Amino acid sequence: MYDEFLLMLSLLIVVFNVFYGLIAYVQLLIFKKVIFESIYLKFIIIAIVIFFGFYYFKLKKYKLKLAVNKKVMFSFLLWIAYSFISFLLLFRFNYGVTYTVFSFFAMLFYPALMLVYCVKSNNTIEINASIYDTICKILYGISIVIGIIGILQYKFNFQLFNSNNSDSYYKILSQSFYGSLRAIGFFNSALDFGTFFAIVLSLSLSRLLFKKINVLDIIVLCLSLVCIYISLTRNVYIFTIITIVTLIFIKFVKMTKERKINIYILRVLPFMYIFVVFVVLFKLYGTLTHFSNYSTQGMSNSMSLIYRINSWGSYFNKYIMKGNIFNVLFGYGLMQNDKFAVSKNIAIDNTYFSLLLYQGILGLILFLNFFARLWLYLVKNCLKQFNYFEIGIMGILSSFLVRSLFNVTFFGDYLLLICIFVILSNVNSKEKLVAEDRRVGFKLWKD
Repeated sequence: MYDEFLLMLSLLIVVFNVFYGLIAYVQLLIFKKVIFESIYLKFIIIAIVIFFGFYYFKLKKYKLKLAVNKKVMFSFLLWIAYSFISFLLLFRFNYGVTYTVFSFFAMLFYPALMLVYCVKSNNTIEINASIYDTICKILYGISIVIGIIGILQYKFNFQLFNSNNSDSYYKILSQSFYGSLRAIGFFNSALDFGTFFAIVLSLSLSRLLFKKINVLDIIVLCLSLVCIYISLTRNVYIFTIITIVTLIFIKFVKMTKERKINIYILRVLPFMYIFVVFVVLFKLYGTLTHFSNYSTQGMSNSMSLIYRINSWGSYFNKYIMKGNIFNVLFGYGLMQNDKFAVSKNIAIDNTYFSLLLYQGILGLILFLNFFARLWLYLVKNCLKQFNYFEIGIMGILSSFLVRSLFNVTFFGDYLLLICIFVILSNVNSKEKLVAEDRRVGFKLWKD
């Protein structure tokens, strides 16, 4: 019963967020403004969880148990607990209740919601392997619909929203691109569109590499590649390449019978990516600023790179080097959002600085600790069975540290978060079944 509830809740979250642009468009056509804002979904989710919680415990038939590995769970709980503490500390700034509450919902709602996925009913310890195939089927169906819409947008320069049918709440971010339009589907940015298809690509390619070849997987893989291309977003291109490299490398690890050196490389792979990209990035920045003849057109436009690096330095100097020690440790509660006066001039586009400004150094350290433990745990269990779904999510997760350099990620990555915690729950079930099998085998042998 609890597992079915989580599946329906996940479906509601994914479908609503993927098609919210269409929902907003219909509202604009009828009411000339967006009435049902996306934050209302989060209030509805809270109400559903509370209602189900009361109903579930009223039955008194089932009890909940931890569904996630204790070490990973501890690092996650440590960050989430700190997040609630840092949220309460925000009231010291007198930003106003509206901004303070909104900032928490914007930054930490979906990570905090994952606490619901960390438990499961005590009457089900079996491995729910079919959930992986169910998730893939749902994502494949959605990707075909959204992909066709995106291709039509790109091919015919079809813009769902324009200056005549948009409002101050719902905005499309940078769809125009030097005379053409980026494909966005029903998302509000090409980045979200490309990120969705990068996840689908990772799953479809993983199925082809670690499962039998299927025509549908090939079709979805090709569609994903096309949609990623027509997003015309360099960050999406970069982390798609990283994702593909990771999947191919994991296949290589399997083919070489898990040689130790390859396993060590796999354990540090995301950190190797960020190191290489960081070095290349600042080498390129030094070259561009030295010669001052960089391109300002199309995909080769270097202005955004120079602006981002300059802004990182500015934020670091203002809020870290010149900030008082308490704010540096616990954060300033600032986020990137132009709906409020206190944050309208904040343009970070960087997960690390976003965490520094909102939660401080402690928040950043605790979050990176959770990511590191999560990655090492997934690597450890990946090498046991080479499950396609788990490897597919590892593929996209391996690019997380790199894409965090150029965008504020993870906090709104509802799809990736759901997939991660579904995997954690299933992997933990496998470990418990193996442990029980060992105990049963010992008892039989002893008898």
